Amino acid sequence: MSHKSMSSKHEAEEEEADEEAEETNGETETDADTETKPETESISSSCCSFRVEGSSSSGIQQPSAACTDLSLLLQLERMTQQKLSLEKMRDQKMEQADDIEQFALGETKSFKYRCYRSRSEIPLSYEEREQALELERKQLAKMELDRKREWERMRGMVALQGREELEMEQLEMEKEQDIKEKHLMRKLASEQEQLMQLDQSDYLFVDLEQESQQQQQLIKRKQDHYDSMELKEQLKLRVRDQKAKQKAPHVGSRPSEDQANVDDGSESDKDEDRDEDEDETAEVSKDDDAVTLPLVTPYTYVNESPSDYRPGGYHPVKAGDSFQQRYFAISKLGWGHYSTVWLCFDTVRSCYCAIKLVKSAELYAESARHEIRLLRHISELDDHPLRDRLVNMTDSFSTSGVNGTHQCLVFDVLGDNMLMLIQRSCYQGLPLYNVKQIAYQVLQGLYLMHDQGHLIHTDLKPENVLLVADELSLRRQATAASKKYLDTHQRQLSQADAKLSKTAKRRLRTKTKLSISFFQAHRKWLRKRGIDDLLLLAKHGLLTTKMALDAVTNQLPYLAYDGPAIFSAAEVRQLRLGQEQSSAEQVGDSQTSSRARRRRSKMAESEGVHSSGSASSSKAVKLLQSSTENFMRYVQKCIENDEKDEQERSSESHHLHSKRMKTKKGAKKAAAQRQADLPDTTSSSGKLNMGMIERKDPALQPCPLRVVIADVGNACFVEQHVTEDIQTREYRAVEVILGAGYDTSADLWSAACLFWELATGEYLFEPNKWRGDASPDEVHIANIIETCGPIPKELIARGEYSPEIFNSKGELLNIKKLVPHPLHQVLMERYNWSPRDAREFADFLKPMLCTNPHRRTTAFSAINHPWLLLNDEDDEDAEDEEEEEDPNESHA
Repeated sequence: MSHKSMSSKHEAEEEEADEEAEETNGETETDADTETKPETESISSSCCSFRVEGSSSSGIQQPSAACTDLSLLLQLERMTQQKLSLEKMRDQKMEQADDIEQFALGETKSFKYRCYRSRSEIPLSYEEREQALELERKQLAKMELDRKREWERMRGMVALQGREELEMEQLEMEKEQDIKEKHLMRKLASEQEQLMQLDQSDYLFVDLEQESQQQQQLIKRKQDHYDSMELKEQLKLRVRDQKAKQKAPHVGSRPSEDQANVDDGSESDKDEDRDEDEDETAEVSKDDDAVTLPLVTPYTYVNESPSDYRPGGYHPVKAGDSFQQRYFAISKLGWGHYSTVWLCFDTVRSCYCAIKLVKSAELYAESARHEIRLLRHISELDDHPLRDRLVNMTDSFSTSGVNGTHQCLVFDVLGDNMLMLIQRSCYQGLPLYNVKQIAYQVLQGLYLMHDQGHLIHTDLKPENVLLVADELSLRRQATAASKKYLDTHQRQLSQADAKLSKTAKRRLRTKTKLSISFFQAHRKWLRKRGIDDLLLLAKHGLLTTKMALDAVTNQLPYLAYDGPAIFSAAEVRQLRLGQEQSSAEQVGDSQTSSRARRRRSKMAESEGVHSSGSASSSKAVKLLQSSTENFMRYVQKCIENDEKDEQERSSESHHLHSKRMKTKKGAKKAAAQRQADLPDTTSSSGKLNMGMIERKDPALQPCPLRVVIADVGNACFVEQHVTEDIQTREYRAVEVILGAGYDTSADLWSAACLFWELATGEYLFEPNKWRGDASPDEVHIANIIETCGPIPKELIARGEYSPEIFNSKGELLNIKKLVPHPLHQVLMERYNWSPRDAREFADFLKPMLCTNPHRRTTAFSAINHPWLLLNDEDDEDAEDEEEEEDPNESHA
């Protein structure tokens, strides 16, 4: 056999061996776990047989056959290792695929993949398996991509929905914000309108309601003319009728309301700026013997809102309440934006006082503490002779209630303020004699504040200058309040509220008994003071029999006479009849008096006057008819005897009561408490109280008077300003309007405006009058230039608000036409003053109205002006003129 044939034979055999190996491998793949070892043995045996056959055929070819066998074995081993590595790679890829499936899809696999994973009976080749794996990877990648796309789409939808919701929320918020802004703008606009009308300052403690009411009243009185001339004619007729009735005036009476509020025809030109409502308030007294109103009139403001009695608000006070175990509330004097004021009686000093109870909120409490600091600073000037020109705080304390802790300030009681006098004068101005006194005393008070206290008042106006209170009017209020309280609570003392607990009932009864005992003791004190004053009048021959009879029959409003009875009812009627007869005879109406005598005598007979004895037989009647002084001494002795009897009865009852008490300590404490509640019954200073027989209204009649500067809570030190926006608008100084700073001279400007208003009844400057597009500040500056002259350029340059009023040339922005009208010219043309009076008054005011604050006069210099000198002859002439014509014409 040739070599080529042998080689081809060997090649064929190798190919057959390879095919058999591949078949063996296929079988191994189908059942790898059980048949691997036997197959390997068969392969090795076949190789061995192959080697034997080779060796037998040719000895030369044995080495190559061995090599061939070794290469086959190595090849088989490599193939086995590759298969193992492929299976390992397959397992890893399958594990990765499982992880991908579990993470991304979480669902069952495809059919082919399940078959491949479960090693199903379908035989797959290597390439098919690779293709299946590649297909599976593509499917997984596609599914992951689809999932990501779906996820992105969902996220986009969620984001879009979130944006839409956010946009909707933003739109709603913008709508709510627009609504709130519109509401706030409307509220701000209304507040700005109120501020322009009321001229509110930036102080935190301004009484807005009171300011608005005062502003409305002041606007009303500035109307150009009366709405009805017929009303004036009716009032004139009523005045003439009233004058005819009062030819024989009653002792102790004051001018009627018609005389106080109506002018004669000669004054018709001066009434152009008055209000019809003020004329309608004039009423004619129907009773000639009616008791006149007190000089200190109650405040006419509307009561405070009940809603302000809450935590942080007002402290609820009732008549009879006590503070610090020494102050007993009698009646309410007035109220403000942050406090109420009550008339109280100080049982320690035995005098009346006014207590201001501030709201409990911290804002108002801090304001009260600031006012207390200023008042204590002023109290350091107690030794100064002009100290009584400023308000006097006698005490301060705090009290706790249902609404919190309230700061309380105790002041001396003051009377009417200057605005009340202006209103009572029907806005015609006060008599010049009274204006001079007020101006002199106000300037003295400003001198004390500026030079000694180094303070600036910052809010001088008619409401803050008050008359010193007349004790007689205070007694009048106390008498009425005590009678009302006793009549109400003595009946209710036995009727306790069934809803209250026993402890609450006991406390209420104790408190009520304490208040009742105070008012009873106070009425005794009022009786003693009144009897002492009447006895002093009787010593000087000024007490009439009618007044003495009224005193012991509880007919005098300032004398609380609750006993003992001096006259019987029949004697009182008989004395009244005699007095009416004598008064009728004085008038001269003999026919009417005779008829009245016959009618009254019949009434006396029918009532049995003669059955009880003649009135002339009574000792008290004889004393009254013979001497009022002896009669008052007799009354005083009767009162002393009655008090002794009452003390004996009370001591006996108290002795019996003390035996029933468990301890003597409680009895002593109760007795000491009752003793402390009783006011001091010491007599008055011995001065004649002429107000009991003759009362003059300073708004209508020239009379001596005393005034006090009050409301120093807004004051500031000269070197330490609280704010730059000060003073009420009508009384605001030019430098304050321009925002150029201020000092004590600003108070002098306000004082001049105050004195003008007291003398004329009208504002000096009216910034609220309409003048085109000009602001109130510009109108105010225009009025000042027309009245007082030009404003210095350096003051305009220094003013913070000057650009809102002046242009670069120093001219007003909106008001181009200015008409000068000097003070004396206005007084003569508008108010019909005489040239002499007009020039003297204008000369007094001009130094205080200087537009240059550095050249403005001081309070000390203004005090020495000759216009302030009082002339008794002028006072007498004024009184004569008042009797002949009208009280309001005393200055003309």
